[in-house]
Amino acid sequence: MTQHNQEGMKHLREKAEASVAEHQAEISDLSIEQIRKLVHELQVHQIELELQNEELRRLMTELEQSRNQFSILFHQAPIGYLALDDVGLIHEANETFCRMVGRNRNQLLGSPFADCLEGDDRSVFLSRYRAFFQESDRQKPGSVDPEWSRCGVSRTHGRNDHRHAHGTSAAR
Repeated sequence: MTQHNQEGMKHLREKAEASVAEHQAEISDLSIEQIRKLVHELQVHQIELELQNEELRRLMTELEQSRNQFSILFHQAPIGYLALDDVGLIHEANETFCRMVGRNRNQLLGSPFADCLEGDDRSVFLSRYRAFFQESDRQKPGSVDPEWSRCGVSRTHGRNDHRHAHGTSAAR
């Protein structure tokens, strides 16, 4: 267990103990039967928590495997893929896209996608990208402006809400 996890568990324990202290009944006021019921409820609750914990761990393992499979597909795709943030900076790029634009991944990450475009494609991108975010927010999930879909651009909904594009002839 990492230091961060240990501190988090300690914090959770302290919170739980503070909550118990606020709501604690006097055990001396309880009958033997009430104490037995309470112990039974605590045992059942403990088993429920253990089962939930096992399920969470299983799901985390599945999620990690899925993420790893997606990462392999993304990075080894024969088409150039990249993910952009809301201002058009490159958040992620696969090796194919790097080869298409003649740069290594470290040079691309954090740089403007517009730098990878030339001529009219660059000005179209710069004028439409912000509108793309605003328009997509008003559209149904999964719908994309036809002008953008022609270029192979799609939006994924998630924690960081990035745009994904596959390489076109517009890239240098």
